[in-house]
Formats: sequence, structure tokens, C-alpha cells
Amino acid sequence: MAGSEEEEMDEKVMELSAQFMMHLDYSVQKSALVHFLGVLGYDSRTRRWREANTYTPILAGIQFCMRILMLEYGLPSEERDGFFNIYGEDGDPLAVFRQVRDKWLTEGEASPFNTMHKLLQYGMQVGGLAGGRERVMWSEDRQMMYFDGRPLKVEEVRGFIHGIIEAAEEVLCEKLLFGGEERLKRMDLGKIKDEVNNPNLGHTFVKDPDNGMVGGRERMMELLKKSGAWDKMMTVEPNDLWFNPRGMKEYEKDVKRFLEYLLILVHITGANLEGEQRSRLYGMPTRYKL
Repeated sequence: MAGSEEEEMDEKVMELSAQFMMHLDYSVQKSALVHFLGVLGYDSRTRRWREANTYTPILAGIQFCMRILMLEYGLPSEERDGFFNIYGEDGDPLAVFRQVRDKWLTEGEASPFNTMHKLLQYGMQVGGLAGGRERVMWSEDRQMMYFDGRPLKVEEVRGFIHGIIEAAEEVLCEKLLFGGEERLKRMDLGKIKDEVNNPNLGHTFVKDPDNGMVGGRERMMELLKKSGAWDKMMTVEPNDLWFNPRGMKEYEKDVKRFLEYLLILVHITGANLEGEQRSRLYGMPTRYKL
């Protein structure tokens, strides 16, 4: 499709979308959009009407799209840079947009948006009282979990968690701490003191001498010097020392990868681990700050 034809098609789709939303409830013809909302309320898979907790997210998504489309219809993006050339120096973008918004995107008006908004509010109220639907079930021997009907072996989940922990530790020790694994093994997280009620500005458990973390920056630089990453990350001049942007970019990628692993672990386990696993998992944020 040529560029001009595609632009013409976009304009027609935008105009049609706006007409669907700018439909009075008092019109002889029923609103196609309101009818469509009713169709979305039926779940063809279960052959019954959707529950409030599964229907309201659909309504919320459509409502968001309606707002974006009406903004584009009322204030086309291609006209915004030259707005004052079109409407003059006294032109008010907000006033122009409100000509559309106040009638078609507000509660209390005879419009599809009003119908949807009230249905959404009602659904949220009902959903809050009903509570969430059961999504997790267990086999009798407690070795198989079913999430939305899909089976998950508990042993496989455990293996996945252990694999993520090992991958996170490898990135942390080898990439972020430049091989400082031995120091991490000697660290007893159970003996770390953290005065959470200390009101002093800038206080942190890292600066507490009893925790043995003072001088962390110097230790990191020493580890970096001994590692193979020194030449990639540092630029040495006669009287100065610089971080190499390319090397820092690679380091930041590893930081992101480690945090992604950590996010997965926290969400899956709820950080509710015991023994060595608890030490390994909980230790990651603390060790990273050294």
C-alpha cells in the first residue's frame, strides 16, 4: 500500500472510531460500541458470562484506548506543532480538546463512554466484594500444581529456582564483583547490624564498622585491578583515571541481567527461603552495594 493510501486509510479508521464513540444514547440506532462491550462480557471458552474480576480489565483497556483515540481526534498530532498557526496566538489547546472531551469522555453524558465507565465502576465494586478466583490447585500427593489448569511439577519448579539462583550468583561474583566470591562466602549475614530507627541523614549499615563493610569502594577497585576487566573498563592517563564508556555499558548490562534474575526469584519465592538459600538470596542486594 502506497504512503498516501495508507494515510488515507488511517484517517478513515480514525474517523470511524470517533463516530463509534460519539454516539448519543437517544439515537434510534443502538450504539455498536455498547453492543460490542456486551459481546466481550461472554466467555466462549467456558460458555458463560465473565466474572467481574476478568471483565473489568477488558473494560479498562478499552476505556484507555478511547481516551487516546479521542485525544488524537480532538488534537491531531500532525497539527500540534503548528497549533497557533491554525488557531491564532490566543488559541487554547485545552479549550479545543474539551470541546470533544466534555461531551464524549465524561461521566453523566449520554455516550458510550458513560455507559462503559459506570459498568466498569460497578464491576470493580462487585469484584472487590467477590474476591479473586482460584487459579492454583494441588494434586493429592502435593507434587503437582495446576495453574489455570496447566500442570507444573513441584520438583521442576524447585530446579528452575535453583538454576536462577546459580545464574544470579555467577553474574554477581564473576561480572559485578570481579571474582570476589571468597569474601562473600566468609560474610555472615546473620551478624549484620542495621539500625532501621536511626534518624541520622546518610546513615547506612554499610558504614557501621562492626559490619566490616567500610572501604568497599577501595576493595572493589582492587578486585577490578586483579581481574581481566580492568583494561576494558578503565582508561589510564599520566595524571588521571577514567571509566571507559564501552566497558561501563557492558557492566550495566550485567547489572540489569542480575536484577532481572533477582526480580524473578523474589516474585516466585516471595523471598521465603530457608538456610543456605535464604543467605544466598538475601545476600545479593547487600553484596551488590559493596
